[in-house]
Formats: sequence, C-alpha cells, structure tokens
Amino acid sequence: MKIQTNTAANSALGYMKVNAQNTERSIQKLSSGFRINRAADDAAGLAIANQLRADAKTLGQAQKNAAQASAMLQIADGAASTLGNIFDRMRELASQGASANIGGQGSKLQDEWNALYKEADRLITGTKYQGTNVLTSLNGSAATTAAAGTAALSGATAGQTASLAAGGIAASSGATNAANGSYTLSVSGSTMTLTGPGGTTATASTTPSGGKITFASAGIEINTSGSYVAGSAGTAASSGTAGSFTGDITGVTTLPASMSGSNSGYEIRDGAAGALELWTTGGGAAKVGETSGAVTTGAGSATFDNGAVISLSGFTQASAGSAAATGSSSALTANLSSVTNAVQNASENGSYAFVDDGGTGVKLQKGGVDVPGATVANASITSGATLTFGNFSVTLDAGVSSQADLIGQTFTFGGAAAAVAPTASSANNDTFAVSGYSAGSAAVANSLDGATFSVSGMTVTAAAVAAPSILVGTSASQATGTLAQRAAVYDSADSIQLSLGSLDDMDIKNLSSSVNTGAGAAATGASLLTTAGAKDALARLDLAQEKLNTFVGKLGAAQSRVDYASQNVDSMLQNTQAAESSIRDADMAKEMSAFTKNNILQQAAQSMLSQANQGTQGILQLLRG
Repeated sequence: MKIQTNTAANSALGYMKVNAQNTERSIQKLSSGFRINRAADDAAGLAIANQLRADAKTLGQAQKNAAQASAMLQIADGAASTLGNIFDRMRELASQGASANIGGQGSKLQDEWNALYKEADRLITGTKYQGTNVLTSLNGSAATTAAAGTAALSGATAGQTASLAAGGIAASSGATNAANGSYTLSVSGSTMTLTGPGGTTATASTTPSGGKITFASAGIEINTSGSYVAGSAGTAASSGTAGSFTGDITGVTTLPASMSGSNSGYEIRDGAAGALELWTTGGGAAKVGETSGAVTTGAGSATFDNGAVISLSGFTQASAGSAAATGSSSALTANLSSVTNAVQNASENGSYAFVDDGGTGVKLQKGGVDVPGATVANASITSGATLTFGNFSVTLDAGVSSQADLIGQTFTFGGAAAAVAPTASSANNDTFAVSGYSAGSAAVANSLDGATFSVSGMTVTAAAVAAPSILVGTSASQATGTLAQRAAVYDSADSIQLSLGSLDDMDIKNLSSSVNTGAGAAATGASLLTTAGAKDALARLDLAQEKLNTFVGKLGAAQSRVDYASQNVDSMLQNTQAAESSIRDADMAKEMSAFTKNNILQQAAQSMLSQANQGTQGILQLLRG
C-alpha cells in the first residue's frame, strides 16, 4: 500500500473533469439551441453556416427588393395605361377633325388636344417612384464617341500656325464635356494657362505630351502636330575675348551682336564736335558706331550707338584749334595816324621806335633791334602816306614831309596771336581686337500665347450605361476571383435589368402644337384646324402609340420576370435557412441523451473519487499494530 501517490484517486479525478466538461458543453447546446457555439465545435460547419446565414440575409432583402420593384413597375403600368387612354381620346379628336362635317369647330378640337398633350407630357415627366422617373429613367444609354464640336481659332501671332483646324481642339480623354464659350491662352515660362467661360482657368505644360497639350480640368486637348512653337527663354550673349588694346583703351565692357566675329579689329576715331566713332580696321574699313555726343576729358568709358561700351583711362578730348588774331597798335606818338600788322604773329607784340638808318631813310626797331625789312627811303615820307616797315603798315599824319618828322616817333603793338591747329583726342586711332564672341538669342514667344478660340457642341467619349437593376440573387457569394470579377457576377447573374426604354421620345413630343428641335422633330406643330392637319395628327398618333406599345410590352415582360424572380427568391430563402439550420441548430433529443449520460458519469466519478480517498485510510490500521 502507498500513501504518497493515490493512483486510483487521480484516475477518478481525471475522469470527473472530463465528465464535467462534457456536461457543461451539453448544457450550452441545450440552453442555446445551437449545435455549434464556438469554432472548435465544428470549424468547417461554422464556416458553411455563416455563409448560408449571409446568403439568407441577402435573400431576405432581395425578397423586399422584388416586392418594391413590382410596386414600382405597377406604378409605371398604371401611368402607361392612363397614357394609352389619353392617346385614344386624342385619336377620336383627330378622326373628328379629319372629317368635313367638323365645319369651323376645329379650334375647339385643338384646345382639347393641347390640354390632353400637356397632361400626357406631365405624366411622362412626373411619374416617379422614390425619385426615379418610371417612364423615362428605366433604361440604359448607348456608348457615344467624342465629338470635337466647333473650335474656331483667332488671335495667333502671324507666322505661328499651330494646328488648330478641324480636330485641332477636342475634348480630353476621360474629362467632362468642355463648356461652350470663348477661351484664351496665355503663356508664362513653361506653363500655359487656359481661361474659359466665367473666368475658369486650367493649366498645362507648354511641352506637348503625345502631340497634345491637355487641360484636364477644362476638358480640352490642343493638337500640336502642326507648326507649334513651344517658345524658349532668351540666352545672354557670350562676351568672347576683347584684347590687344592700344592707347587709352583698357577693356571692352559690352559687345553688341553686330560686332560678333572671329579676330575682328576695331579702331576709335575722332568724330564731329568731340564725339568718338568706332570703325573696323583693315581693308574696307567701315564705321560701326558713334557716341551720341562729345566724350569729355577724363571719361572712364565711351558708349556707342551700336551698343558697344569701351573702357578708357587717361582720355583727353580733342581740341578744335583756333584762327590767327591780328592784334592792335596803341600809344602812337605825333605824326603817326595808325599802325597795323598784316601778319598774325604774337612774337611781334611790344614797343617800337623809328630811327635814322644812317643813310637816306628811316628804319623801325623793337627794343633797339632792327625789324627785318623795316627800312623806308626818305623820298617816300610824305604827308598822309602809308609806309611798310616789315609786317607793319604805318599811316602818317598830314604835314609830315621829311625824315626828321618820323625819326623818334614810337608806338606799341599787342594782342597778336598765331593760328592754332586742331589736336586729336588721346584715343584717336587706338585699337582693339575681338575673338570668340557669340551673340545672344532673344526669347522666342510660344505660338499659342494670346491665341483665342471658341467652343460649342463638344462632347467626350461616353461608355454605355446599363439600365437600372434590382438584386434578386446571391450566386456571387460563391464566386471566386478578383473584386471586379465578383462584382460582375452580382451585376449579371444576380440582378434583373429594368430596361424599359423611355417615353421621352420625339415621336411623342411631335404631338405638341409647338415646333420641336432635334433629331426626328416634325417641321410643324400638330394642328387640328384643317383636315390635312388632323390627318397628319393621326399619323403622329400612330408613331406615338407604337412607342407606347413597345414600352408597355417591355413593362409587362419586366413585371412577369420580377414575379418569377420573387417566387424563386422565396424558395431560395426557405431552403437556405433550412440548410443553415441543419448545420447550426442542435438536435435537442440527442443532446438531452448526451447530457443525461455525462451527468451520470460525473456523479459516478465523484463517488469513485470518494472511495479511492477512503482506501488509503487502511494504512492507519497497519500503523497501530
């Protein structure tokens, strides 16, 4: 016998735990009514039951969808029936008007016709279910292709003919229809701005993509396959090298495009009134520029009218020179009437005296020095005579008759000046050379900058739009594949398209007495005032009735389909719920039997645990001896 480990008690305890756990799970199933209360109960079964429950929810709503669709179609059916009654009455009026017995009562027929048409039009435009017009909106639309509309270009710069003729301006792919109105293009740098109706703007790069400039937000593309010029920024001139300076020239600050070239030589020459001129050197020298006025002494640079700017240092302005000045005589003593000097020479300024030449005449001295060629014979000295002494002409007073009357007489001469020749400026004939120069380029305007155009009737490509549908199935829940593939199943296999067409049709609008526009519009409004007009109205009613009959036929087919779909949904819902029940719901009788078994086993295990614990007490008897 062992006391440390009671194997029998441990075994009984283990079974008691198992029985307690099984009893607890039986209680869960009996109290909840579900066979599966947690994933561990039946993982695969729970997944299937959850999908069936989701399908049942969808089918439950599909059941409601079908009922509501049936009600919506019933409203359309009632309106179409009323419309048929209106057409019947209009036919009676037109038949009456087409007969000669109406006399002059056609206006009364016309009044009722107009009232009936207005009611028919009101029914067509106003019969709605939950906001959906059941006579015009239960249909899809066919695909349409883009139309360029009209886009007339004006205002482009002469010579810049970007391709903007037919097809040159079109609706951009994926955009909304371009607004009708006038548009203006403007370019700043690499950005083109389109200003449209109401001041709306859109921008795009001036660099085309795929031969087009696209203004996505405005819905407009401009084809640039023609002679489109994207424009470019100007480039600065390259100054090259200006060297080999002579004289006052110390550098060249600016070189204009006209002076571009390789190894070209240039020379400064004096111009009129102190201005400077710029000439090419070598054979065939030519003037290329001149200053606008005189360049003053000390000027640091000279700016020429061709744009050249030349730096100078130590510059002195040219002088114009001056003419010789004669001077004048003064301080004449007695017997001398006047003295003049025929030669302009400042060296002859000073004091003069007449002296005896030691012979038979008189000579003229300046400071005791004989004036060359200044001797006159005594015989020439007479009253009032004019005598020549070198460069001087002397006129005697009256009463002078001999040598003695002239000797000792004096005069002073002053102010005489010789002619001064003009001098060149210090830069005259100074030279420099230019090499490696390249002229800059002016900015090139974008050929569409400032262009304007007008747009009307432009549309974009539109995909076909399916008719409204109602969901009446759940087969897509079992589909596989991508999101788009699963959605496509819901849109096709699980939905009914309500494609009834539209009574908003020109054949019905032609019943109006007003003139309509658009495809299929009659040239005149319907009129019962004449027999011919009434017969024309009957023909219009035939076409209108055909449209209504076509609509009613599709309406009846849709009602029948919805009825059958509703029956199928009812059956699918019932069977789906039954399938879920077979997996998820508990078999109460079976679970009660299992609970009873587990409860008895748990009680038996408790009893055996008690017996096993008592068995070890026999050891005490052995210990007592």
